[in-house]
Amino acid sequence: AAADEVRFDKVRSLPATTDEVLPELGGAPSGFAAVASKGGGAGEETFVACITKQMREEQIGWHLDLVDDRMIFVCGEFEEDDGQVLTPLKAYNASVPPGRAIRAGDYILEVDGERGPSQALSVATRNLDRVEVLVQRPRLFTRRIRKNKGSLGLDLTHAEGCTSLFIRSIQEGAVRRCAPEVQTGDRIVAVDGVAGSPEMLLDAILASDEPELEFSRGG
Repeated sequence: AAADEVRFDKVRSLPATTDEVLPELGGAPSGFAAVASKGGGAGEETFVACITKQMREEQIGWHLDLVDDRMIFVCGEFEEDDGQVLTPLKAYNASVPPGRAIRAGDYILEVDGERGPSQALSVATRNLDRVEVLVQRPRLFTRRIRKNKGSLGLDLTHAEGCTSLFIRSIQEGAVRRCAPEVQTGDRIVAVDGVAGSPEMLLDAILASDEPELEFSRGG
């Protein structure tokens, strides 16, 4: 515990903040590894996706991280009945070119043309039978952080069952020194090229004095 306190100023774990919770699979959401390997080039590509539900109360089939109040982060898909059920998300992805599929690691900026707190946006997706969302590909960039046995200077949080560490604030420390372009609201999505659960990411950061961190930025 003492070692953790030296390297991280604060680490908070929040309960799952999405209404579509993953079943217990013993791992990360389906497609989570794409967070570290897929993106939209410069990370500024946006497009509108229209998802149709058979019934208003039907779940779309995605796992959402609502820790960032400004926008929704897509953790991945979840399967129903061993993947035999075609969820609205799978149906949408199958009907569009690969470049317009909604992927793990994407951000949702608007629902039905409206922006607002991520919790409100999530509620809006549940109350519509035709969901129109503005999707943004992440901007991904990698920096090597030399801790020199000191603190990262990060206040981190994460939602249970999701696949990133959200940066709440940045103080003096290794990240500010080695990667001054990192901002509050960025996410750590991989360490030394490996994506995984928040616990896996934290363990990998603690195990190295010079971890290579991959950051994701939306908005």
